[in-house]
Parts: sequence; structure tokens; C-alpha cells
Amino acid sequence: PVVALFYPVLPWIGVIALGYGMGDVFLSPNRNRTLLTTGLGLLVLFLILRATNLYGDPRPWAVQANLASSVMDFLNVAKYPPSLLYVCATLGVVLSIAPLLDRLPVRVSGFFRTIGSVPLMAYLAHLYIMHIVAIIAHLVAGKSLTGQFDTIRIIFSDPQAMNGTGLPLWVTYLCWAIVVAAIYPICVYWSGLKRRRKDWWLSYL
Repeated sequence: PVVALFYPVLPWIGVIALGYGMGDVFLSPNRNRTLLTTGLGLLVLFLILRATNLYGDPRPWAVQANLASSVMDFLNVAKYPPSLLYVCATLGVVLSIAPLLDRLPVRVSGFFRTIGSVPLMAYLAHLYIMHIVAIIAHLVAGKSLTGQFDTIRIIFSDPQAMNGTGLPLWVTYLCWAIVVAAIYPICVYWSGLKRRRKDWWLSYL
């Protein structure tokens, strides 16, 4: 049997604590300036540490045969478990664009707020819907379903079996859009349920 821990507690607890600690920032009148400054600071830190291979990721990058490959290698940082550089890059982008969300039309910002108000439910729902959409996409494209039902086992025991099972990038983005559209009504319902009811366990979803 294969046991894989993709989300270890230790690295992520720091990100969770940071989220709780920044609660007051979002209520501050200087919110946007603080978020933008912090986000850009994280991105600068990412660029410095990554460019020098000094610290922050177990996989050092190197110049490749062409520019595109070099850029991809530069950005290829460890997510499982999340390295310092992964956290700097992702949180840096999120915090930098957060002030822009206030400028979006109400209907657009409301869409993101609805999903963001029930993050765990959105995450759990997308896992199952994404899997169903992936299976349908592979069937429509005439691709093998190898790895669709036992991905973890195959990745560790026979990774070569996954060759040729991928889909074009545009199909991947199309599937992504379908999944987001599918989880939205679930998030709307769950967000409304949390407002109507005050059961203690609902706060965790």
C-alpha cells in the first residue's frame, strides 16, 4: 500500500496563522497599500532567492536549452510540501492583486466573494466535480482512462503508464472553467446556509 501525505501540517500551519494574523489588515484604512507592499515584497524575495539558488526550495533551477524551458524551470518550485519559494510566489501574487478586486464590477467581485466565503466546501466540491469532468473529457477525446481511478498508485509504481493520457492545454482550461461554473451554485447554497444557521460545525466548512 502507498501512503502519501501531500498536505503536511507543519508548512501549512504557518500560512494559516498568517491568514488569521492579517485579519486586522483587511479592516484597516491602509488595507490596499499594506497588501500591495507585502505582496510585492514577497515577489521580490522570491526572485532574489530563486535567482541565486540560495535558499527556499529543494530543487535548484538551471539554465535550459531555450528561454521558455529556463523560465519554466525557474518557476518550477515544490508545492508538495510547499517550499518557502512556493509560498512567496503564490501569496505574493494573491496579495498584490487583492486591491484590484475592489475595482471589479459588483457582480464579478460577488462571484469571487461567494466562493471565497466557503473555501473548504469549494475545495471539497471541486475535487469530485473535477474528477468527473476529467473522466468525461478523456472519454470524449478517446484517451485512455489510465490513472483516472488510481492516480496515486500509478504515479509511484508505474509513472510511465501515464504517458499519452494528457489533454491539450486549451482542453485543460475549458475543464477548469466548467469546474468553477459547477461549484458556484454549491457555494451559493452553502454560503446562504451558513448565514441562516449557526451550527458550530458549519463554521469549519
